[in-house]
Amino acid sequence: MLSFFNSHKAFTGVTSPAQDRTDTLRPLKYDSHAYMEAHLNFRQHLTNQGELMLAYLQESLSQFITDAPELRPFRLASIGSGTGILDVPLVQELQTLAPINYLGIEPNSHQMDMAKAKMLDILTPTSSAQFSTSTMEAYVPNTKTSPFDAMIAVHVMYYSPDIRPMLAKAFDLLHPAHGRLLAMVAADNAQNRLFMETTEALHGFVPYLSNTYRDILDSMQITYDIDTIQAVIDITDFANNPTTPDSMMFLDFFLHMDASSLPPAELERYTRSICDAAEEHAGKLLLPHVVDAVTAHR
Repeated sequence: MLSFFNSHKAFTGVTSPAQDRTDTLRPLKYDSHAYMEAHLNFRQHLTNQGELMLAYLQESLSQFITDAPELRPFRLASIGSGTGILDVPLVQELQTLAPINYLGIEPNSHQMDMAKAKMLDILTPTSSAQFSTSTMEAYVPNTKTSPFDAMIAVHVMYYSPDIRPMLAKAFDLLHPAHGRLLAMVAADNAQNRLFMETTEALHGFVPYLSNTYRDILDSMQITYDIDTIQAVIDITDFANNPTTPDSMMFLDFFLHMDASSLPPAELERYTRSICDAAEEHAGKLLLPHVVDAVTAHR
């Protein structure tokens, strides 16, 4: 069944990327429709990480709301709200406990339009939602904006060479007594170092993973708690048919670039590296997809 994976199992992945390959590489633009499609394909069909992150956020924020009945309405902001694939069911659940005043901040207008339509469709009369097509750093709050009780930031630490301005703005907008930032950040492991490599080649910086994100929090003297979510990616179809359009779309999102622009040897190297890190279970090939849930306290 796992023909591609098995035929390449002996590959060691020691080949070094060519230094002059950046002339041919094309980025997957984060504000593009193609990025949105690749993201949805990844989240809806390949990994259980989304449902595990949603369950974690629902449990954590539900407990926060229950323990603080004075926080009504509960003010929640989302940094990089995306298509609403996570935020909409989260708000839908939380507003059964308290009215929710929600703010979604998302620079990709294609994703923001989808999120806005979904969110407005599920709000109760006592909840509200606002949206800003911008980055967190560029977001300008209304002068009457009250501090937020909580913010979430799911996989947003990878797109800037310096996340400190984003974090500084977030902590400025959180309530000084009880505000918290719940971030989901990829763990530092072999497969995540692949998109670190492509990001550096294309954009000139190394993205933050959980360990370097926590280093920044330490430097800002921000206290935090950390939990680990053990998700998996089903790469069975990818391993068997690595050059189909769906497989290339998976690589696009996994590597944060247009994978079709890779030289053939590089494409094969990345493909083998991903397959070699996976394990066979019940007839499927599963790649560990570990994310750290880091709750920072204002």
